[in-house]
Amino acid sequence: MEKTDRRELKKRVEKAVTDAIGPVIAGMGYELVEAEFTREGGEDCLAVYIDRTDGAEISIADCEKVSLKVDPIIDGLTELKGPFNFDVSSPGLDRPLKTERDFVKYKGRAVEVKLYEPVDGQKLFEGELLGLTDGMIEIKDGNGRVMSFPKEKAAYVKRTVIF
Repeated sequence: MEKTDRRELKKRVEKAVTDAIGPVIAGMGYELVEAEFTREGGEDCLAVYIDRTDGAEISIADCEKVSLKVDPIIDGLTELKGPFNFDVSSPGLDRPLKTERDFVKYKGRAVEVKLYEPVDGQKLFEGELLGLTDGMIEIKDGNGRVMSFPKEKAAYVKRTVIF
């Protein structure tokens, strides 16, 4: 299969999966973060990443519960032809924040912002997430200084794990 065909299949499968199971997962009290269709080791793989709406961390039991509920729905999708590996998991503590809902949910948490281009000779900034307002990411660093960055200038924003 050519790369362009594979990209189109990837988009089609991910959209079909998201449309089919997103509402089911929401009805279970979880959030569908992402559906990702890849090819690894010559096999098709579908990974579904979920998060809890209450802010608690995802457990193995949560993944199993969601997997059992959505597996029959996914098996019925015509976009998925042939065998594939299926996995439900947490997006991880350090997953990038993408949606406005992410920025609201993790307000007050420690984050890392990496910019595409340096500001004052620096590309990486850490601090407490204050929010996303009018397309501007706001954080407060350890010295209490508030900084703002345009969201489109950020390569990523992700939570940091402090030990």
